[in-house]
Amino acid sequence: MINLYQKLDILPTASEAEIQAALISKQTQLEPNIIQAIQAWLLVADVRVRYDAKLQEVYPEFFQIDGLVENEAEQSILQLWQPEIIMLLALIFSPILVRGWW
Repeated sequence: MINLYQKLDILPTASEAEIQAALISKQTQLEPNIIQAIQAWLLVADVRVRYDAKLQEVYPEFFQIDGLVENEAEQSILQLWQPEIIMLLALIFSPILVRGWW
């Protein structure tokens, strides 16, 4: 299976605009069948989802970011947000700010 992201030197998380920009910059270096594959597989949202799933089965290491798989990286980012602490701080500081102690 051809890794089109590597052909364009972009990450699998690249946006459609980033893919188009990379395609334009590398168009002279790529074969016509690779260009057609990029347009058909990466620039069509539904097809790209299926392509990414298949690519991740074949090359799981390509989807790793600094030792973390994308989903694990997203989970670690989500863990930084702790709504319980924000709610507790809001309960503590709301009466102080409402009374105008500042």
